Amino acid sequence: MKLKELLNSVKVKKLAGNPAVDIKGISDDSRRIKPGYLFVALKGEKQDGHDFIPEAASRGAVALIVEKEIKYPFPLWIQVEDSHKSLSFLAHRFYGEPSEKLKIIGITGTNGKTTISHIISHLLNLRGEKAGKIGTIYYAWGDRILPASLTTPTPLTLFEILSAMKAEGVRSVVMEVSSHSLVTGRVEAMLFDTVIFTNLTRDHLDFHSSMEEYFAAKLKLLHLLKKSNKKNRTVIFNLDDPYFSRISPEEGITFKSFGKKKGANIQVLKFSSQWEGIHFTILEEGHGEEELFIPLAGEFNLYNALSAITWARTEGMEWKEIRQGLKSVKSVPGRFEVIAKGGTKVVVDYAHTPDALENILKSVRKLTAGKVITVFGCGGDRDKGKRAMMGKISSSLSDMVIITSDNPRGEDPIQIIKDIQKGIEKRKYLTIPDREEAIYKAVSMAQAGDTVVVAGKGHENHQIWKDVIIPFSDQDTVKQALRKRFLRVKV
Repeated sequence: MKLKELLNSVKVKKLAGNPAVDIKGISDDSRRIKPGYLFVALKGEKQDGHDFIPEAASRGAVALIVEKEIKYPFPLWIQVEDSHKSLSFLAHRFYGEPSEKLKIIGITGTNGKTTISHIISHLLNLRGEKAGKIGTIYYAWGDRILPASLTTPTPLTLFEILSAMKAEGVRSVVMEVSSHSLVTGRVEAMLFDTVIFTNLTRDHLDFHSSMEEYFAAKLKLLHLLKKSNKKNRTVIFNLDDPYFSRISPEEGITFKSFGKKKGANIQVLKFSSQWEGIHFTILEEGHGEEELFIPLAGEFNLYNALSAITWARTEGMEWKEIRQGLKSVKSVPGRFEVIAKGGTKVVVDYAHTPDALENILKSVRKLTAGKVITVFGCGGDRDKGKRAMMGKISSSLSDMVIITSDNPRGEDPIQIIKDIQKGIEKRKYLTIPDREEAIYKAVSMAQAGDTVVVAGKGHENHQIWKDVIIPFSDQDTVKQALRKRFLRVKV
C-alpha cells in the first residue's frame, strides 16, 4: 500500500519527503522493522520510540511517524499530533478497514466483560453465525484460539486479527474494551455497532486519578459509537449502576437498559441462585414476563445474563432461542469456576477488585452451609488504596482469610500483605506469602460443607515477581491440593 493512501486516515501536521512509497508493513517496535516498513514512534511511560529511530532506519524503515520534529537525517517522516491514535487509524487502513465490514460489539465496565462476551458469542454460534471474541482470556474465532497479552490488543494486533476473522467468514465480533485502550487511543479507529456498559466500581486508580476520570474514560466508548457510520447503533447499559445510569440518550442511537429497577427495558422481577445456576423471571417492556435459567451461579452473573439478553432482543432473537442458549452456556475459565462438587467446594475466580471480591463472597456465603475460607492477595505496582478495602471485605464475609501473594511485580510481597492487613477486622486470618502453600493450607482446613474461595488470578497461568514470569495456576494447585486430601475432583 502507498504511504500517501495510509496518510489519508490521519491528520498530518508536517510532511518531510515524498509519500509515494510502498509500505510493506507497520511496526511500533524498532526490533521488528523490516525493509519497506513504516516505523511509528510512540511515547511510552518508560521509553520514547523517537529514541529508536536510528535502529529502525538501520533495519530498513522507509518512513517514520513522529510526534516531534526529528534531527536525525531521515528522508521521509510525518509529524502527527498523537502517534498512538494515528497508529490505530494507520493499522485499520493497512489491514483493509475490517471494522467497517464486521458487526462490532464492544463491552466495557469494571466487571463482567469476559462472561458477557462469552454468553453473547455462544448465542451467536448457536445461531450458526461464526463469531469472533477478543478479550482477557484469549482471542478466538472458529477453531482458532490465540493467547491474549492484553484485554484489548494494540492496534496492529487488533486489526490484523479482525482482518483474519473477516477473511475466514466471521460476521460479528464481541470484544472487551478496557479503559486503558480507550485512553491511549488503541481503538480510536474502530467502528462499533453496539456498546455495552456493565458497571463501574473501584479499579485501575493507579492509572486514573479518580472514579470520575475512570468513568470519563469508559464513556469514550460512547463517543466512538457516535462517530461510527454504522446503521442501527445501540447502547446497552445497567440501569442499577450509579455511573452508567447517568447516560443520556443520543439522537440516532438506540438505548436499552437492564437491571432490577422499574423502567429497565429488561427488568428482573425475581431470581434464585444455587450452585447449579440461577432461575430468574424478567419483564420485557412491551412484551411480558419470561422465566429463564442459566447454569452460572452468583447474583453478579444475573447481571451478566441480563446484559446479554438485552443485546439479544435488540438483535431480534426470539425468546425460545435465548432460553435454549442460556441453558447451554458453559462456565468461563477462572470465573466462579467450581473445581470440586460435593463435600468441600473450591471456587476459583478472577475477582481482584473490592466490588468483585464482595460479590463473589456474598454469593458463596448464601450458597454455603459451612464455613467460607478465602485465599487472596493484591497485585503489586497497582492501586494501593484498594488493599485495605479488600482486607475488610474478606474478613467480614469469611470465617477464615489467608492473605497471600498475587503478582507482586516490583513491590515487596510482605509490604502488600501488610497493606491488606490494615483493613482486617477479625483475628481469624493467616498470612502465607507463598500462594501455593496458602492454597494447600486452605484446602487442608476445609471440611465437608465448607467452601474455599481462591480469588484474584482466575484464568491466569503465571505469577509475576519483579521482571520474572513464573508458571503458576490456581486451578492446577487446587486440584493437586484436593488430590492430596483424597477428594474426588471433577476436572
